[in-house]
Amino acid sequence: MVLRHIPLARKFRDDRRGNFATVFAVAILPVLAIAGLGLDYARISAAEERLQASVDGAILAAAASGGTVASMQHAVNDFIAANLPEPDISVKTVVDTYKMTVEASYHLPTSVLAATGIPEAEIVASAQLTSKTPLRDSGGRLNDRITAKEIRAARRKFERAIAKLPRKYRDRMLEKFDRMAKSTSAGKPYYLSE
Repeated sequence: MVLRHIPLARKFRDDRRGNFATVFAVAILPVLAIAGLGLDYARISAAEERLQASVDGAILAAAASGGTVASMQHAVNDFIAANLPEPDISVKTVVDTYKMTVEASYHLPTSVLAATGIPEAEIVASAQLTSKTPLRDSGGRLNDRITAKEIRAARRKFERAIAKLPRKYRDRMLEKFDRMAKSTSAGKPYYLSE
């Protein structure tokens, strides 16, 4: 009985009609898997870009608002929460006197990668800001007024530093120093471009 079916199997093997359907059926699974992986990759990349943009904006907003460490951390959390709807975002904000670091992360569910054993992707973004002026009170009292005693001490140091310069340069530099000291002691900011 097995021998009767051998010609039928040979006939099926030698028949060239319908080859496209057979090849298509075999090839469609890898093509769909690659397309699904591409879709997951695109979703992960877009989520990383959104989170990075939110972290960058949050660190700038917090630094601009100033205040205490707690108020800056609150500003970062509020900014990220307002820009990203994900409920389980973890945010860590570290504020030093001149440096602020923000790290945020959350888990994004995957679709095709879940079939390979990766049900979610961790999305992570971080930003660091360094300032030349203090971002927060470092324990002492920050005051934008300088006492007359501090100005006199700074002027003596400055005069010693420029003592070897020609007189016309020394005079110009001391005039600038005095203008700066006057505006700073009056509580006004001084910009070097003046």
